[in-house]
Order: sequence, then structure tokens, then C-alpha cells
Amino acid sequence: MKLVKNTKALLCLLFFATWVNLFPQVNPVDFLKKAKADYAVPDAPAFKILQTDPSTVLRPTSSREVAVTVANLFKGGKIPDNYALEISPGLLLANSLDNYKKNPLCYRARISFATKTMENSAKHIGLGVRLTLYDDTDLRLNTNYEEKLIKIGKTSDDLNSSCADELADKIADDNFSILLDECMEAKKDYISKKINALRDSVKEKNWNAPIVEMGFATSALSGDSLAKSLSVNSYQFWFSAALPLGKEGQIIAGLNGGVSKNDKDELKKSEGSLGVRGYYGTNNQKLFLEADIKVASEMFPSYSLNIGYEYNVTNGVWADISLGLIKKDGSKFVSSSSLNFRFATPE
Repeated sequence: MKLVKNTKALLCLLFFATWVNLFPQVNPVDFLKKAKADYAVPDAPAFKILQTDPSTVLRPTSSREVAVTVANLFKGGKIPDNYALEISPGLLLANSLDNYKKNPLCYRARISFATKTMENSAKHIGLGVRLTLYDDTDLRLNTNYEEKLIKIGKTSDDLNSSCADELADKIADDNFSILLDECMEAKKDYISKKINALRDSVKEKNWNAPIVEMGFATSALSGDSLAKSLSVNSYQFWFSAALPLGKEGQIIAGLNGGVSKNDKDELKKSEGSLGVRGYYGTNNQKLFLEADIKVASEMFPSYSLNIGYEYNVTNGVWADISLGLIKKDGSKFVSSSSLNFRFATPE
């Protein structure tokens, strides 16, 4: 009997030492990493100013460390040459949940760079900044999610004790170390699955939660493919807000304004737009419909209508396809289409 008690005590000590590596999965210090959510990846302000598609709405979404967009894939039967990169320096360097909670605006701030090749091989370059003013989709500030995550972590202690009971009579076996590893891996896998299930549940509930953002960007044009002799040709800003429509819908309204070069190569052409976009579906896949109107000095208003589908291919990879109609400068409506792939840091 004494030997059995000593054996159990030894096993508990062994499991406690290993448990230190298990618990950090849900430790509050590491919470920022576990609060990532694979929401859709939108266009960055630097890309939006290059007008790679008719949409004028800067879609708001929860911040990711890094996001990349490849636009207009297969258009014209050539390799895509329209790219965008958006990064959040604050999230890349973040190591404290408390600091994030004190100043989420700075941590959520993102900067972006984009490039577009024109038909004459000239380069159009964009630089932008995005600020998230309000975000109910952000799991990093979701106290209910945090409490449940910590609670899951605390259950790992009980799981380790159950392993000790299971292996108490096998400590003398030659394959004891293998059994020990298998038991610990099973417990780690169990905890990871519970964390993923919790995150998926909260993410599905919050994908269409209220969020408000604003963005700024400038673009420059070069006469050659090497982007030499760049000349600034526009400045723009965006303001957008999203609200839920029931459990499976979302509506986004966006304002856009700016100034660009006119026919005399002067930065005096003012312009503005209003767009409304609606989504219906789940976080992983949804249909969308958007209508936009754009006005500019000394020009007829332009209108666009787009319908499309968005799909989460895998963790951190999204694709969207859209078809639309555009009416510019008083001319007839013409059709448009786009296929975009978007990549972001995975959960």
C-alpha cells in the first residue's frame, strides 16, 4: 500500500512538471495569441485608393498581425500583378494583454502598402493607415471569452491527476515512458480541442458584431514598371461602420472622400462616395450585395452594383468572387468581375 502511494506521488510530481508546458496554452499572459480569430480579410486602404474594384466601402474587420491580398486573379489571362500588404506593428510586438486593454487603438492600428500595374506597364503605388475606433468582434477584449479560456486551463490539473490514476499500476512497465507521453499528448489534444471549439463558437456569434473604422491613404504614379520618378496623384479618407442584421446578416455603410489630379495635372479634383454593402451567411461563407454612388468635380456621378460570394478556404486563407455593373461619366452600364485571394496570420 505504501509503495502504491509513493508511486502515485511520484507520478503526480512528474505530471505537474509537464503540466507547466500545458497550462500556458490558456494562461492570461499568452491570451493575445489565443484570441486570434479568422475573420474575413478586407482590402487595405493602400489597395482601396488604387481602385482595383468598383467598391468604395472600406470594410471594417478585427485586426490581424499580417494580411496579404492578391487581386483580380487570372484577369486578362496573365499572372496577377496587383498586391497589397497590411501589417499591425502593435500586434506583432504585443506581449501583454493588460497593455493591449489600456490602449487598443494603438495596437489595432495598421499600415499598408499596395501596388498595381497599369495597362501601359506604369506602376501605381499606394500607402495607407487604418484605425479601428470600436470593435465588438475583438476576442482580445472579450472578457467572457477570457474567463472561459482560463477556466479550461484550470481543468488541465484535474486531467493530469486522472492520468496519474490511470498509470499508477504501470510505472514498472518497460514502455512506461511511452505511455506517459501518450497520456500527456492526449490531454494536450483535449485541451486544444476545447479551446478551438470555444473560439469557433464565439467567432461565429461575433463575426457580424458592431465595428467602426477609418482609413487614410495616398497614391503615387510612375511612368515605368520600375516605379521611378513617382508623383503623388491622390489622397483619400474612409469612414465605415458595420452592424448586425440578425444572427446571419451584416450591413456596412461607408463614406469616402478625397482629392486627385485633374486634367491639368493639379491636385484639385475633389471626389466623394457613399456605399452600402450587405452580407448574409456565416463567418466561413457568405453572399454579399453592394451599391455605390461616386461624385467628382466636373464629372457626372458614377454608379456601381456588385454581387458576390466570400469563402474561408482554410485557416488564414480567404477567397471572394464578384460580378457587377458600372456606369461612369453618363455612359451605359458595363460589366465587371473580380476574383481575389486573401491571406492573413492564422489562428
